Amino acid sequence: MSYQFIDVERTGAVVNVWMNRPECLNALNDNILDEIGDVFHALQSDLEVRVVVLGGRGRAFSSGADRREGPSRFRDAKSGRAKRYASQIGRRAMQAITDLEAITIARVQGHAIGGGFCLALACDFRIASRETQFHIPEVDLGVPLNWGATPRLIYEVGPLKAKEWIVMCNKISTQEALEAGAINCVVSEEDLDEEIERWVKRIGEKSELALHMVKTQFRGYSRVAFLGDSSETDGDMGGIASHSEEFRKAFGSES
Repeated sequence: MSYQFIDVERTGAVVNVWMNRPECLNALNDNILDEIGDVFHALQSDLEVRVVVLGGRGRAFSSGADRREGPSRFRDAKSGRAKRYASQIGRRAMQAITDLEAITIARVQGHAIGGGFCLALACDFRIASRETQFHIPEVDLGVPLNWGATPRLIYEVGPLKAKEWIVMCNKISTQEALEAGAINCVVSEEDLDEEIERWVKRIGEKSELALHMVKTQFRGYSRVAFLGDSSETDGDMGGIASHSEEFRKAFGSES
């Protein structure tokens, strides 16, 4: 299957999934989020795949929501049910990554902002170049952090740090992200691919069945830690926020 905004490269049991909108730093619109979900759903049924690396072409992993387009599908949806479905597009993409039974690695460089940071959080491991900046600007843009990313961030770094990053909207260095437990490894940009290959090789040497069972355990335990999944309502909160003046200014929406 071919995609407009995603490149898929396969070498044996390893698949590289590239977000391919380098001209806008891999900003996320409805189409690319749909394609991410489609790619990871398709990979779920390919039992020969052991490791999937998610990366971004060009200078950045992802600059987050494409503010030039805004949530067009949500805006154009006619019925209430269609609006709810459209509002969950980002959450579905993240869930497809999380549900994949192969091991996933985020290859992060340049910027991982908002939804870009969320996509990285959905991966099992995150390896970043030293110059990368992480940022969760949603509150400053007049919207909550949704896509189910808030409980993921709490699970990864703890409620205190998660609340600070979400509320204060400060830029986060790789050193701070590493110390907080949001990423696994920091290397120079020229060493990033070599480090990714090292991780892929080590994972490939391990028992396929044991890895599968361990990932299943972690996925199950994380759901217990979340004490339920209130992210089902994230899209509704985003929809309410879309009527605010701050949202209209940030995303150029007249709705």
